[in-house]
Amino acid sequence: MSAAGRGATIDSDAEAVARRRFFESTPRKRFLRFWGEFFRRRPLGAFGLVLMLVMILAAVLADRIAPYDPTALSFKDLLAPPSPAHLFGTDNFGRDVFSRLLYGARTALLVGFSASLVGCTLGLVLGIVGAYVGGKTDQLIQRLMDVLLSFPLIVIAIAVVAALGTGEDKIGNVIAAITVPIIPRVSRVVRSSALAVRSSASACSSRRRRGASCSAARACSSSSARRGSRSRRASRSAWPSSASTCSATRCATLSTRGFGRRDGDADGTLAVVARDVRGPRRTTR
Repeated sequence: MSAAGRGATIDSDAEAVARRRFFESTPRKRFLRFWGEFFRRRPLGAFGLVLMLVMILAAVLADRIAPYDPTALSFKDLLAPPSPAHLFGTDNFGRDVFSRLLYGARTALLVGFSASLVGCTLGLVLGIVGAYVGGKTDQLIQRLMDVLLSFPLIVIAIAVVAALGTGEDKIGNVIAAITVPIIPRVSRVVRSSALAVRSSASACSSRRRRGASCSAARACSSSSARRGSRSRRASRSAWPSSASTCSATRCATLSTRGFGRRDGDADGTLAVVARDVRGPRRTTR
């Protein structure tokens, strides 16, 4: 059996074993196996997931975890260092930093998740519409994205906040200021991916209309590549003999035209001595 056949057999056996393990295991075992492989293969992603879960739990349970009121003033504890009473110390108004951090996580997570969700959704819609509609619509969307990308992030955020206003009850303005710079970047990435999918789908449909499927076309291209590699290997292996033949032919031509001389060797073979700038070279034929 060839190497390709053995590889296909091994892949099929491994797939069969994996399928049997999947159907024989219970949902609980599959759940534990998935997360075990995730933590083992992607430790950085697992660390980020754990950190995010800790932040979410701290924000949700801030009322029960925080030891103090985050807005309560205590002039006797101004700028107190970390201690068992104040884990992270106090600020210049005597407010507990740890309590303020827990309550502040709510606002930070709300702004971050909302801005990412809205910005990615709008960028996704604009990118897909521009890629599949094309024409003037695509040009208009891309020019708008170019305008937004031409400004630094902080400048756009300041402009949005200045236009919409600020205040404790206007957290939506902060979300909008962070959302606007996200839209053009997501739109560019999605548009490029959508264009690639659109071109591949168009190529497949044209092949099917001509009576050839995409799989057959891929097989044809792979076989052509294999034939090309074999021909290149054959040409490289035949190069030394062809080079020596060409050298002997060139020497014989020079000798017949008076640029060399013919001498008889002891065994009766004919030697052609060609003169060139590097000195005489002796080749037998």
